[in-house]
Amino acid sequence: MFELSRRRMLRIMSCAWTTESIAAGGADTEFGRLMKALWVWGDRILAPENLESVITAHGINTLFLYTPPETAEELLRGNKEGQAHLSALRAGGRRIYAMAGEPEWAFGMQELPQHVQLLLRLQSTLPWLFDGIHLDVEPNALQEWSERSAKLRLIEGTVKFYGLIRRTYPNIPVDAAVNPVFSGLQTADGRNFLRQIASATRSVSLLGYRNRIDSLLDWTRSSVAQLNGVEARWRMGVEVEANTSEPITSWSRVPRQQFMSAMAVLDARLRSSISGRNYAGLALHSFDGVRALLGTE
Repeated sequence: MFELSRRRMLRIMSCAWTTESIAAGGADTEFGRLMKALWVWGDRILAPENLESVITAHGINTLFLYTPPETAEELLRGNKEGQAHLSALRAGGRRIYAMAGEPEWAFGMQELPQHVQLLLRLQSTLPWLFDGIHLDVEPNALQEWSERSAKLRLIEGTVKFYGLIRRTYPNIPVDAAVNPVFSGLQTADGRNFLRQIASATRSVSLLGYRNRIDSLLDWTRSSVAQLNGVEARWRMGVEVEANTSEPITSWSRVPRQQFMSAMAVLDARLRSSISGRNYAGLALHSFDGVRALLGTE
């Protein structure tokens, strides 16, 4: 009886979002307690703007921090300002992943791209600056993805890319951004595409971008099942950047309090229904969208 009532309550909240507790500031409190990662594009290591104050205000505990090649080289040369900023961002146990990503990396290669090599070298040389690397390689963004034979080559190239990193740097934690469509695809030898990426990395961030909770859960259910099948740690991606070409993906126009309440409901449903112990929290895309939606304080 309790479980039935709880599920019914969560479903009602996911549709309505607003309650008396929200008006009293309850949404802020609940949202602040959630485990949340954040994608941060642009060079905000050497040009941080108000990154630290925003992530502190909204309880972000993991950053996927874009690290351009030039910035990686500066850090390797001992740039004190950049290193100090990273140390400040890691205060309180916050985890930071150096981020990079290009769809072209899925074409397959004999050696890793220079940008990836720089990030791996940075992590190996100065391990106290970052907790690992996050890679956003989306072969589905390429024109060739629409061609059957080319798609299979891209699948094989993506698996080869992550496998090469794991063989070369087995002790460096790698998180990968993955699209839910990967759960329905197979490699040439019949293995599940998503499972192969998850097996070659430490964790994955699932780009579940839908702006209704039930729709998001339905869209990602197969992916979560595949990830749980290999005991992979995973986060659920939430889009907050404006996306006028695909309006069903983004929460950018949802009022602040309603958004925070919805995220608390989403988190509760992920924990209680389909995730199990492998769920590692939400991942918000991205910093500019969070700053616009939630404010800077």
